[in-house]
Amino acid sequence: MQMNSIGLIELSSIAAGMQAADIMLKTSEVELIISRSICSGKYMVLVGGDVAGVNSAVENASSQVDFAVIDTFVIPNVHPDIFPALSGHSGVENLEALGIIESFSVASLIEGADAAVKSASVKIIEIRLAMALGGKAFCTLTGEVAAVQSAIDSGANLIAEKGLLVKQFIEKRGVEKIANLLNIGVPTLEDIIENIVKPGRDPREDMPKPILRSDVLKIEDLEIGMTLKGTVRNVVDFGAFVDIGVKQDGLLHISEMANKFVKNPSEIVSVGDIIEVKIKSVDVQKHRIALSMK
Repeated sequence: MQMNSIGLIELSSIAAGMQAADIMLKTSEVELIISRSICSGKYMVLVGGDVAGVNSAVENASSQVDFAVIDTFVIPNVHPDIFPALSGHSGVENLEALGIIESFSVASLIEGADAAVKSASVKIIEIRLAMALGGKAFCTLTGEVAAVQSAIDSGANLIAEKGLLVKQFIEKRGVEKIANLLNIGVPTLEDIIENIVKPGRDPREDMPKPILRSDVLKIEDLEIGMTLKGTVRNVVDFGAFVDIGVKQDGLLHISEMANKFVKNPSEIVSVGDIIEVKIKSVDVQKHRIALSMK
């Protein structure tokens, strides 16, 4: 499949997001790039393909789940640096001037990053999408000062037109000057920069891992009533998402956390906790797993 365009739908509902992904794949010739929940109970679906297929996918899904749509886009002839930046494998090793764009919306941030890298000779370091960021997103890029300034202006202006720009920032000074400005040591600042550049690093990857069952490797291996250990990957208003060792995280709904009323999921679990859960239900077709701690 020719992958020269991408399209995204950002939604305010997990259920609507899963429905949108299903519609996009069933009605159009596209490839699924990302389909997952993001912070604050939102969901994003990103697909790729040729322009016609991507347009069709976004339009079909948007029309059927319009009540939950936050933002959408289709980018024809997307810049090739966008794909590795999304996966956290941009390969950028040397930092020059550093530019950052932050947005309230995942969709607008990707659009802004594409506009930025197309407008000047810069390299995208990473595009970070809303995980542990309160639903926001940011991208970092590097290059010569003038190029970074031009790129940041192009990307930030596009996002600002939608009213979704949080902040833009350009740092053109040397490491020692930046460290003095921030009142931190040079080694500390170098560690921060190293972790910005480090491909796809997610702090949650450093958390303790549960001992997973060797006979449970994919969603088809799950059975209702099965007891498993899992790591809490995200906590939202209505529950928590738990990694139980298969590709899809399971949803532990707030009503299934205890045999009593739970006002806030954070009263029971936190990100990184290793917990024991039971499989309440499995929908292989829709890639949904419901969990329980009862």
